[in-house]
Amino acid sequence: MTLQEFLLWDHPGPLRYDLVDGEPRTIPLGTNGHGLLHAELTAVVGNHLHARKSSCLLASNVGIIPSHRPHDNFRVADLAVTRAPIRANQYGLPEPVLIADIVAPDDVARTWANVWTYMSIPSVTEILVLHSDRVAVNLLCRAEDETWPNNTAPIMCDALELTSIGLSLSLVELYARTGLID
Repeated sequence: MTLQEFLLWDHPGPLRYDLVDGEPRTIPLGTNGHGLLHAELTAVVGNHLHARKSSCLLASNVGIIPSHRPHDNFRVADLAVTRAPIRANQYGLPEPVLIADIVAPDDVARTWANVWTYMSIPSVTEILVLHSDRVAVNLLCRAEDETWPNNTAPIMCDALELTSIGLSLSLVELYARTGLID
């Protein structure tokens, strides 16, 4: 299936899908923890961009078209930020600089496959992976020489710095309503 066919496809049921090398793949339903974390991250990032009067645009549950095989791939990210202008009827957020996905224990392979795919997009400088079953994140940052780190160990400390949008945030505050903090 091509990207154009995928975008016109009347898929069955209420599930969402990624297009991976021409094959539609279901996106598992998120847990309450996923939904709460997604809502909190969206609010924090959105409020930050608004307070700074940033020209960046935030999109939630947004399509991402990777640089590798763009006519056969379409991934759905939980959250992404771009500095590029967008059109309301457009599919695929242009030139994302920050992409965030929330990973569930039963969705690790799909999430990390998407992360590796996001790395192919030249505009992306940071990829944030939040865990929905524990207070931990992975932050991958593109280096000045355009390479990505080999180390993807989770960050367990409280402070997190998203340099792509100039945001410092607290994991304790981000995860406060998820029920994962005692």
